[in-house]
Amino acid sequence: MDKSPNYWINKDKDINSKNFRCPNVSLFRFLSSLYFSIENKKVLEIGFKNGADLLEFNKRGALIFGLDINPEAVSHLNFKDKSRIRTSRCGKDSIPFKVLFDLIYLRDTIYYLSDEEIQFFFDDATKKMAKGGYIVVQFIEKDLLVEKSNPEDEINFNLFHNAKSELIFDEYNPIRFLSAKNIINAGKAANFELIASKRLIQSYDLHEEKFRLDRYLAFKVNNDHVY
Repeated sequence: MDKSPNYWINKDKDINSKNFRCPNVSLFRFLSSLYFSIENKKVLEIGFKNGADLLEFNKRGALIFGLDINPEAVSHLNFKDKSRIRTSRCGKDSIPFKVLFDLIYLRDTIYYLSDEEIQFFFDDATKKMAKGGYIVVQFIEKDLLVEKSNPEDEINFNLFHNAKSELIFDEYNPIRFLSAKNIINAGKAANFELIASKRLIQSYDLHEEKFRLDRYLAFKVNNDHVY
């Protein structure tokens, strides 16, 4: 049974919480490394939740658009032009805006999709890309439990060789770990070329025992193979 649509309903308490309003620094650093200039660009976020990243793009001069499966996210986003913020399910609903985007990005979203839905997203996105536009996706590769170490010691990378795979997220959260190879192949099938990747390894507890491996992938349309 697909639990993801129901999982996001009635999440307004999280959305309204001031503790969840900080934009993601790693995303903007990644875009900076790609020399992506934000000002005057058309930017679409799919799965914006509280909208912190989307509103940061707006502050930096982008023309922003947003899609989210959760109606509470849409209704609570503090953005005046609601015509550019809509309820939609990625992987099943086509992008509804009649706009060609300079950037389409998914953060904390794509790992809720099935393989078929990921392919649908890439196929649909090809019709919505401006010349030279980017797609950026972020996903979780793995959660790891390592042996407790002395905080005074330097990092011992052998800990990761002996680590156990253990979920950090709630068992009812329908996240699934994704393979970069599968996502890259889905992009290739839709005529997208991988141009950059970035990995983040960080602890998610107070004693550096639970680690998460996050990955960013950036794609552009492969103009050398236009069908």
